[in-house]
Amino acid sequence: MKMKKSLVFAALAAAALAVSCQTKEVVIDTPDNNEPSEIEAPAVRTFVCEFASESTKYNIADDGTATWQAGDEILIHAGKDGNVRTIVTLTADDISADGKKATITITGLDGYDRTDAGYVSSFYAIFPASAITTNKTLYYESRMEDFSKPAMGACDDGAGKFLFYNMCGIIKYTVEGDFDTCEFSGNADETVGYNVYQCRIAKTTSGMTLNWFKYGNGYKEADVIEYKSRSFDVVGDGSTVNYIVLPKGVNLTSGFTMKFKKEGNTVKVASTNTPVNIERNKILPLGNITSRLVDYDAPTPSTHESSITGATDLSVANGPSNCYVISAPGAYKLPVVKGNSNTSAGNVFSVELLWESYNNEQTVTLNSVIANVDFDGPTNYVYFETPGTLKPGNALIAAKNEEDNIIWSWHIWIPETAFTTDTYGISSQTLMSRNLGALVDTKAEESTVDARSYGLIYQWGRKDPFLGSKRFNSSSQALVAGTAKSVSSSQFTIAQSIANPTTIVGYKGDWMTPENTTLWTESGDKSIYDPCPPGYRVPKRVSSDPLWSDVTALDASYGWEPNSTYGWWKLGTAVFPFAGYIDYDGGGVAHAYDRTRMWNAHKSKTEYAYDQQIWYDNDNEAWQSKPEWQHRTACGNVVRCVVDWTIE
Repeated sequence: MKMKKSLVFAALAAAALAVSCQTKEVVIDTPDNNEPSEIEAPAVRTFVCEFASESTKYNIADDGTATWQAGDEILIHAGKDGNVRTIVTLTADDISADGKKATITITGLDGYDRTDAGYVSSFYAIFPASAITTNKTLYYESRMEDFSKPAMGACDDGAGKFLFYNMCGIIKYTVEGDFDTCEFSGNADETVGYNVYQCRIAKTTSGMTLNWFKYGNGYKEADVIEYKSRSFDVVGDGSTVNYIVLPKGVNLTSGFTMKFKKEGNTVKVASTNTPVNIERNKILPLGNITSRLVDYDAPTPSTHESSITGATDLSVANGPSNCYVISAPGAYKLPVVKGNSNTSAGNVFSVELLWESYNNEQTVTLNSVIANVDFDGPTNYVYFETPGTLKPGNALIAAKNEEDNIIWSWHIWIPETAFTTDTYGISSQTLMSRNLGALVDTKAEESTVDARSYGLIYQWGRKDPFLGSKRFNSSSQALVAGTAKSVSSSQFTIAQSIANPTTIVGYKGDWMTPENTTLWTESGDKSIYDPCPPGYRVPKRVSSDPLWSDVTALDASYGWEPNSTYGWWKLGTAVFPFAGYIDYDGGGVAHAYDRTRMWNAHKSKTEYAYDQQIWYDNDNEAWQSKPEWQHRTACGNVVRCVVDWTIE
């Protein structure tokens, strides 16, 4: 069930929009034309960066001119295979007096020579450099992966000049208020963004080539995700200009709505029904819109009553959680609260079974793990029921608000066999006998490890899981019915991670912004983001324990035994699978045969969190254990839960 609100931003339509809904193009002086000339490939190259005659720039000056600023970062890409990159940071000395030209020097970068295909240009550029967040090959393409700021693309003209063209349309505004994000959407459900946006800007013997929103060279049409709403960071000091970035050809036939949020909750709303067409290279300046905001009229709770009867409340035994273990068929319910707390996550208006998996390469039949999901509006509970005979597997259920946005999600874990607990002579904390999400224990007597014992994979601090390898020594993840994993190349806020539980952040560093060191906790109560089931939690790092030591963990006196041939390793009396990991690019599972990375709750260094990594070091021809500042939080590792020491 879904409720729609139409809040008319009448004053804005009558004032700022009445003036500016005919989008304004700021024209920059046309640079002098230079005829292409043949140049050799010196070790040092100098280029002049200018704005094409049709271009604007997002930090446009009050007088309507676009100017380069000291500190601007330009990414240059070229090279034999088109994937060599360098970033040039402008200084005041690089910039002309009128700010329209910037002279840059590049050392040791070869051009991408395609004269065989008629290309004059051999160097390509993107501004700002931060619009690119991965190391993927670029070739001729100007690739935008961060929609938080507008981007420009350029190519050299064969005579030492870069001409920069806008890739996007822009809405800019100022506002006062205690907000952290603005969710922008068209009132007619138009597409207002993509996960990646690419165009080709090149010069050929026939002239400029400007192909917008082009597939290829790193991603295919099937990999592109269309967004009906986009969230942008907001500075609500009344003077800082905020930007909403839109791709080419966004025609908002019924106007748009801006929802201003604090910690994921809508606080104020601005809306207009006036049609708006935001083409590439156009700016829509709204001015200060503070007086145009109206309070958000929160919907009343849904009156929908669940049709599932006789449900067991999973929160009664050990309190609410982000993960619940099911060991018997039947009907169940759980409160719509933030995990491990009694804090409401919001009112539920619909529920969705996001995915199911058997943790291996077996094709998954829809509704074989979870037969049905429902919700009860008056009590604000999620309901679900299993088939009459349990099918071991994992599932993720999401609750949504009246706008069809996910407000929280829960991992349902149905093991094939019951897990046990012990210290195994290696830990001062009582460990589960298997990784979180594993359907069976890893057994050393088996010739090849059962992929169902790998468990699920987590980015540090996130509550929602991703699937591990589908079989021994496979980089492909276990098969799924429902929503498959997608990858965001931009960092997430915590609110975005909650709203997108099936999207992994592929980012070389912290997946989160701003940084938070307490998403998983080492003392006191479990955090609301702890992914372990009731009665368990993510372990704290106790450096004196063999499990978390890089000195004694491999000592034979603790029964250390690695077996990469069969995919397991032993420490004390505990057996662990070499479950592999997902690297920070968010791709497939790596080394699901000879490596383990296990998170603990400790993080106190930017970008990194503690884990225990076991791997074979080919350089030293020895097995290694490294529970240090080893891996970025965007990496995906397994979790071995421990009994919650606050309730032992």
